[in-house]
Amino acid sequence: MTDLFDGLSRDHREIERLFVTYADGGDELVAHDICDALTLHSEVEEQVLYPEVRRIVDGGDDIANDAETEHAGVRALIARVHESPPLDLRALMDALRRNVASHVESEEHDIFHRLRESGIDAEALGRKADASRGEASSRSSGQVG
Repeated sequence: MTDLFDGLSRDHREIERLFVTYADGGDELVAHDICDALTLHSEVEEQVLYPEVRRIVDGGDDIANDAETEHAGVRALIARVHESPPLDLRALMDALRRNVASHVESEEHDIFHRLRESGIDAEALGRKADASRGEASSRSSGQVG
């Protein structure tokens, strides 16, 4: 069974891999795959991770608010990616990559550490994240469930 932190870190590595693939070829489909992966990942964090940060971590409201503000910036870039012609994507994807890298660094080295130190049940939260991921996938595909 995967705990919350391992699952989110695995998402981070996959998104990093997709950014490398995009950098190597500039494929518009890969850019859209990155956007889809980021959208799903953000939804899971907002439904599972950040409520726990708010509940457990000293100053958690401010930390979660900052992270959600970063997510809003990423969503704005994603919207621009979907509206832009393929020739204009390179600069947007580079900005997106930089924003995501900074966000991931903060999460993995600060937020995850603080929550692990609190003694939360990371496996239970991993199950909750898996359920959230399934619900988000159903919403985005138009399916019910």
